[in-house]
Amino acid sequence: MPHSVKTESLTNQVYKAIKEQIGSRDFRPGERIYEQVLAQRMSISRTPIREALLKLERDGLVICNSRRSYNVRRLTAADQITPDDVELLRRYDARMEAVSNKSDFLAFGAWNRKFHDVFLSKFGNRTLCELCDSVRQQLYNFPISRSSLREWLKKSVREHTEIIRLAETQDGKGLEEYFRHTHWSGEKNLGYIEKAYDRDGDAAVPA
Repeated sequence: MPHSVKTESLTNQVYKAIKEQIGSRDFRPGERIYEQVLAQRMSISRTPIREALLKLERDGLVICNSRRSYNVRRLTAADQITPDDVELLRRYDARMEAVSNKSDFLAFGAWNRKFHDVFLSKFGNRTLCELCDSVRQQLYNFPISRSSLREWLKKSVREHTEIIRLAETQDGKGLEEYFRHTHWSGEKNLGYIEKAYDRDGDAAVPA
């Protein structure tokens, strides 16, 4: 980062950089973040690092420890899911299944947002919701190949059914593992993503 940048501006840059790394899981839930390590990595003083971490603490994304270190907040919602929430999840999943039969990508996206917001609402974390909205907005703006669209939507519905089962039994560990290693796993979904996102202009949704 340029040393000529004012401290306030530099703080915002650091804030955004750490926030993005938390969102992309470069910093994992529960991982400790040290001011000194970040300052050395970014080749800047600890002051903007400290100020950025304080902002992230106010956002609810990190928790302050002693000795100038923070931990990425662990997000758990399974034990807060009520029977009414489970019923909502089932209702939203049924709507997604219905629109998937019509390959209605935008309608699917709207119901998909409601589905995941059941979990996000339990955290009371505005920044987290905004971050997820940003990612989802990009996802539904990219053109999808018509030939693979229905397959992709059906896959999502199947995975949501498993998520509902885990939520109903309040299996927090199972939900965490399923989201990390299956539903939102870049590694497991990479091949399918490369197939689904349009490369030749045969787009279901305009860019």
